[in-house]
Amino acid sequence: MPRSGPVGEQIGYEVYPGPEGAPPLLLLHGFTASSAAFSSNIEALRRAFTVVTVDLLGHGDSDAPEDVELYGPGPAVARITRLLDELGYPEAMVCGHSLGGALALRLALEAPERVAALAVINSNSAAGNPEWRRRATHAMREMAARVRSEGIEFLRQSRLYPAASKRLPGEARELLVRDFNRLQPAGVAGTAVGLAVPVNAYERLGELQVPLLVMIGDRDQDFVRNSIDFLDQLPPDMVSWTTIEGAGHAANLEQPEQFERAVIDFARDCEYLPPAPLAVAAGAPSRGPGASATLSVLGGALIVAGVIMVAGAFFVGRDNGSAGPQLPAASDDDGATATATPTAVEAVSGVSTAGPEFVTSTPAVQPTATSPASSATAAPPTATIPPEPTATTAQPVVINTPVPEDTPTPAPTPTATLSPTPTGPFAAISGPGSGAIGEIAYFRNASSPGFLGVKWAGCNQGIEANGCSIPLVEAGCHLVTLVANFPLPDGAKVATHYVAVGDGTTCP
Repeated sequence: MPRSGPVGEQIGYEVYPGPEGAPPLLLLHGFTASSAAFSSNIEALRRAFTVVTVDLLGHGDSDAPEDVELYGPGPAVARITRLLDELGYPEAMVCGHSLGGALALRLALEAPERVAALAVINSNSAAGNPEWRRRATHAMREMAARVRSEGIEFLRQSRLYPAASKRLPGEARELLVRDFNRLQPAGVAGTAVGLAVPVNAYERLGELQVPLLVMIGDRDQDFVRNSIDFLDQLPPDMVSWTTIEGAGHAANLEQPEQFERAVIDFARDCEYLPPAPLAVAAGAPSRGPGASATLSVLGGALIVAGVIMVAGAFFVGRDNGSAGPQLPAASDDDGATATATPTAVEAVSGVSTAGPEFVTSTPAVQPTATSPASSATAAPPTATIPPEPTATTAQPVVINTPVPEDTPTPAPTPTATLSPTPTGPFAAISGPGSGAIGEIAYFRNASSPGFLGVKWAGCNQGIEANGCSIPLVEAGCHLVTLVANFPLPDGAKVATHYVAVGDGTTCP
């Protein structure tokens, strides 16, 4: 593996060439992982990008110096920009998982001219507020002290150890276990104290000038508590979001096709990748419920919402001894041993738990008002991802937004019906399921009573809790999402609602 930087603080990296002229995509892994955290995604992503993977300082093939200062956010950002310089990239799209997501966000804040677009996967280090930071700082210092005195053996009994998860693909698990087993105490301790918490930039989130995609696996409630506030702090015209369904913290490995499609779609929305021929887009099927559905372009800007579900972290576990912070025990059952109230260490690295429940409203007849197609219908992986690169491969094939109808056609007044009421608190949306271009769609909060507050995604911001609306401007499927926050232990509940805009459009 090539290495970058001065002796003693070199970082390992690999470059995976894509099609001729393919722009760079830089991938940053999480705490105690390595570039193997993206091993299942490289072949698909390199069909659209030139993929660059990095081992953070103290991980994988990188150096593990004793000096904690070398792990700090400033030096970490400088190492990434130096690598981009060495590779000849004035800018790159940067995608980071967990701690890598927080570092990617910090890079975008410190050097926005070097980041063309940004994707963050399940990162409590990025989303944590000052109270999280206070608790996590204490816990990570305790962990670092124990690692320095005992080594990393006790971490193999925790969910940080990748061998504890059944949800990882076999080859990726083997590579991550290999790299975990060669971690050095100085690298783990230095990262825990110097980067894992100090990289958090909560107070600066409003300064973001780079388009950001927040990606969330839907099997852990820890991140949903952080992510609602996280999205509220970010500039509304800079951020969009997507859920990776059926995935925990390592969402890119657990559901690789959804992850890869979301990254490529977002890069197209940001015009970092070229659009696809319209002929391909016109025949593309609608997104299914297992696919990612990102908020996209409306009026030339990325729509944001302060909602979301989940995430957690990379296999954190319990210390069975008496000293040091308490971590949940390692288990083959993803989330079976997660505690109801996570420790600060869990909040940094995360724990997979059951995600929020979904309640989707379904209209009985065609409506008069619907919402705009904020994102184009996406093709399945075979259509979304261009062919394997060769020396003569042209620009990657991508999918564009369908052309809207010229003349809107009014539809009858909708009568929406809700799905069967679940037991306990639930979130639900009442509203139209289809409509014509040029109309305005109205949606009502039909959640059970007792919620503390709600957030809407995919419709106008600043609307009262009881509803929202949106003008229909493009043909296609539009996703409206509501997060209702109930008192613990129920927490956040999520409802999603698709609207088919334009004649002939069908949605999941």
